[in-house]
Amino acid sequence: MDAPFKIDPASGVLTFGQLKLTLGPKEPLAAFLAGAGASAKNGDDNGAWQHYHLGHDLGDGRKLAVSLGFRNARLVSVRFDYGSESTFGWNGWSEGREIARAVDYQGEIERQLGRRGRFPWGVVDAAYDDKTARATLFVKYE
Repeated sequence: MDAPFKIDPASGVLTFGQLKLTLGPKEPLAAFLAGAGASAKNGDDNGAWQHYHLGHDLGDGRKLAVSLGFRNARLVSVRFDYGSESTFGWNGWSEGREIARAVDYQGEIERQLGRRGRFPWGVVDAAYDDKTARATLFVKYE
């Protein structure tokens, strides 16, 4: 199945087509909230930091979960994952399955960008996050 995101190698602009959401380095929080972010859940507001979360049913048996981090009202990080309904529950969960998903995500990044790691606009990669016990893709804008 196709990945639910596209990332531009030259600019770092991240597009989630089904969410009608396009994000770029240092995007203003106000612009995000005025658009597709209007339905986002505010995770917390800790002084200079603001966090928002979006979830979306992709309509093909998969879900998408996106977490955005803003610092001083500018986008600095995006973490997201996608997968089947069972991916988002504890039934059938295993660390091995999540590590395999991280490897799949890494392959998608390499397919789109040619490599993982540092770019002029930031860093993009995927890994198993033992804190959340999930595979995740991440973009950190500089």
